[in-house]
Amino acid sequence: MELPGQPATQQVIIGNRPHGAWQLNIPSLALDEKQTEAAVIVYERSLMWLHQRFRNVPMTVVYIPSPASMYRHATDQVISHEIYLPITDPSQVGKVVKSYGRVFSTSAIYKKSQNICEMIRGITLAQGVDFIDTRPTFRAAAAQRPMHGPKDWNHLNENGYRVLGSYLAKRLAAPVADACDDRWDATDAVMSARSPASGTAGPR
Repeated sequence: MELPGQPATQQVIIGNRPHGAWQLNIPSLALDEKQTEAAVIVYERSLMWLHQRFRNVPMTVVYIPSPASMYRHATDQVISHEIYLPITDPSQVGKVVKSYGRVFSTSAIYKKSQNICEMIRGITLAQGVDFIDTRPTFRAAAAQRPMHGPKDWNHLNENGYRVLGSYLAKRLAAPVADACDDRWDATDAVMSARSPASGTAGPR
């Protein structure tokens, strides 16, 4: 478990300047292609059960990226927080094997995020469930202010939850089937909705 007040070990770009951050959770880079597919099968079976159990309940899956996938980074490497390693030794079956502080390339993190999003999206829509990709919205917001921290860099902070809540409030009123959008140039919807005069949110 991450302890409060961990020192900054890397930098993310916020407001066009480097900002110190702790180790970040990443999108399952310890898993190879087959292991990732196996994990996605678990998601597929779980969603299938849920959809069959509650047939008349509208459902929407919201894809929220790992913290490391939301930010532009000051270097081409990211220091990861905990990684759950696949079991390769029979003596480890039933145990949780983790690794901390491993370094991965920034490009690999973005690529893996896109890959996982596309797999989850395909399975979700195939089962008749709506799908929302929050990555462009979170990336636009994270370019202006931190979505995590200052003590816990692996769960959304107040900024992050406000962005998520405001965005979903606008999106959940109609059926959605987002494409997995890997761009970085989306508009920060929460900040653009604020009143220039008062700096507070406009009418809701």
